[in-house]
Amino acid sequence: MRLNYYLSDLLGTPLHEVQKNEVDTELFSCDHVLEISDMKYMTCREKGVGFVFDPDQHLEAIHLYGGGKDGVERFTGPLPLQIRFDDPLCDVDGKINSKAYECGGDDPSETGTASSWRQYDFENCFLHLEFNSLESIELITMIKKPYHRNTGHM
Repeated sequence: MRLNYYLSDLLGTPLHEVQKNEVDTELFSCDHVLEISDMKYMTCREKGVGFVFDPDQHLEAIHLYGGGKDGVERFTGPLPLQIRFDDPLCDVDGKINSKAYECGGDDPSETGTASSWRQYDFENCFLHLEFNSLESIELITMIKKPYHRNTGHM
C-alpha cells in the first residue's frame, strides 16, 4: 500500500525543487540549518517541520513535530492517514489499518520513561512514529526508501 500524503510525494526530490514547491512555500522557509557529514538538516521551528537532505541534495526524510521536542512548535497542517498527535497508540493502529510494523523503544525500568516507536513500511516510504511517555505521538517521520540503481525503482 502507498502512503498518499502531500509531503511524502516530495521524498527524493532535489533541494532546489523542494524549495520552490507550490504545496506550502512557508514550510520551506527554514530558520535552522545544520550540516553534518554531507547531510543537510533544515528545520522550520515555528512551523513544526524539518527536512533531511542526502549528500546529493535530495530529500531523504521529513519530520513533523508534535511540539516541545527540541524547541520546535507543533506542526499544524494535516497529518498522514488522519492521525493526530494526541492519538493514543491503539487509535493509531486502527487508523493505519493493522499494517505490519517494526517497533522498539526505551525500557521503562532502565530509563524511567516509556517512549517507544513504530515504523510502517509503505510502497513509497517508511512512516516512523515516536511516542512520548503518555503513548501519544511526539514525532512523525517519513523516510525515503532506498533507490535501486540497477532497476531504477524504489
